[in-house]
Amino acid sequence: MNKHIKLLVSVLFIAIIILAIGITSFNFDTSQKTGIIAEPDEIVSFTDTDYSGNRIFKNDDGLFGVADRNERIIIEPHWKKLSFAGNNICIASGFVNGKLLTGCLDFEENIVVPFVFNKIENKNINDTVYYIASVKESECYIIYNENFIPCFNRTWQSVDIEQNKLILSYNNNTYVYAVNSNGMILKNASVKGQALDTDYTINLSSRVMLSKLNFSMLEKVSDNLGAYISYAFTDNFSFILDNADNSSQPAYKLFKPDSPVYISALPEKISNINVYNLKEADGSQYLYASAVINAKVKYDENGAVKTASRDYNFKVKFKYTNTVPELVKTLTLGEIYTGIVPETSLTSLLYKHSGLKILASTNDAYENTFDISEGYPQFSVIVRKDFAKNNKEYVNKFLSKVKESIEFVNNN
Repeated sequence: MNKHIKLLVSVLFIAIIILAIGITSFNFDTSQKTGIIAEPDEIVSFTDTDYSGNRIFKNDDGLFGVADRNERIIIEPHWKKLSFAGNNICIASGFVNGKLLTGCLDFEENIVVPFVFNKIENKNINDTVYYIASVKESECYIIYNENFIPCFNRTWQSVDIEQNKLILSYNNNTYVYAVNSNGMILKNASVKGQALDTDYTINLSSRVMLSKLNFSMLEKVSDNLGAYISYAFTDNFSFILDNADNSSQPAYKLFKPDSPVYISALPEKISNINVYNLKEADGSQYLYASAVINAKVKYDENGAVKTASRDYNFKVKFKYTNTVPELVKTLTLGEIYTGIVPETSLTSLLYKHSGLKILASTNDAYENTFDISEGYPQFSVIVRKDFAKNNKEYVNKFLSKVKESIEFVNNN
């Protein structure tokens, strides 16, 4: 029996999908008492002052708001806790449906970070400010930069800080980011996977490879590696259909040693996993994942079933794209069979290539996942800052009409 059998898989596609995780900005019409000079009994004491002279005050109900240096109210005193976060933004805590929740709002009283968190903490890592928002009940953490823009397109299950490093985990996968003035750099990744009942770990610390990959791509590599190994040893193609983007069965090879005495085999240990990048003769970039699999092999010996432990070298080949044009091109050429394509590229693709069809809609998936009949929310009102400042009455009236229109649609 040949001890080293290399199995090469062609064209497993890694799609980079950027999903909104409830970490966007929300804007509401807030035409209340903003800009009104406080009554004498409204301010009991001042608790903090920012660099512009704006001050957090407490009223006689024990609630907090913000007033400017002329004691004009900027943020109404509705909040149980309030603190400055820079850039004309405050971290605030208030009761939502009877529960004390934390979020952020600006000096226009627009919600910058939704009020869904138990806590938002300021962390200084290597002289760089980050904010960590957490929901303890669901082990959910979101990391924002100093402007409250999310640093990642996912929530994390744990966040730890060690010296100048940020250690993040999700589903037992761990990522270590070095933090400097230029941002975050992925330094180490440990990604868990499973093939049948055999666990494995992909450990990656190559600076070159980590500069090309992100956490979602590494998890995709791990999932596809496990799916392929499971299929190779069982001939059950559902493992591929459930995990891989390339559903063409000829692209995958089964584990079948060229021996008349071979009966079956199952993996017992998966080790020495390496992930590396190669450019082929046509200039195409491919990603490879190789592993050593120790398998328990059953074979026939003069009519008796025998077992032996053997090591085999597996290699999986991935093709990945980074842009929508690349994705459209590979779908058009038939190099891949499935992909997530945004509009307006989708309409153009379907018009030019009638052989393609829509299998599912992300809007429908959002509706089914979150049980929201309206589907994925897609709406925004954008106003220039100078226009809003000089035409406040008009903007407020416009937003009020928009609100009425939304309520009419929802109710009718």
